[in-house]
Amino acid sequence: MRLYADTSFLGSLYIPDANASVALRRFEEIQSEDCVFLVTALLVLEVHNAIRLSAFRRVFTVADAEQAETTFDADVDAQFFHRAPMPAEIWKTANELSRLHTCQTGCRSLDILQVAIAILLKVDQFLTFDQRQRKLAIAAGLNTPDLVTSYS
Repeated sequence: MRLYADTSFLGSLYIPDANASVALRRFEEIQSEDCVFLVTALLVLEVHNAIRLSAFRRVFTVADAEQAETTFDADVDAQFFHRAPMPAEIWKTANELSRLHTCQTGCRSLDILQVAIAILLKVDQFLTFDQRQRKLAIAAGLNTPDLVTSYS
């Protein structure tokens, strides 16, 4: 199974937030299944930035943020996540998703880009805690489980 996630899911594996325990449980399941968890350069940037923003917001210290980034990078290097190239059609697909769904979902551009990537990478499942983004992903035809309900 091919998986792709947004920052709300992947960041929760490295940032002590309200979704961290659910993200960790799902990630442990993913590791025990025959899954390929894809990341792109955009997702790597977003996770790094989310970690740094957590330090800015005093969720944890700068030293803790640096350690979280080091751990994330080591996990990518260890191929817990598989690097995927940014799909060439991303802008066209994202613009189409925006045209079709933004007025109904209120999604931001980065959320739309992540859903467009998931579509173009032909993933079997898209993971997110962001309910607006989940609504967009479902409208776009992606299998997007309700992680909060599934793991409560």
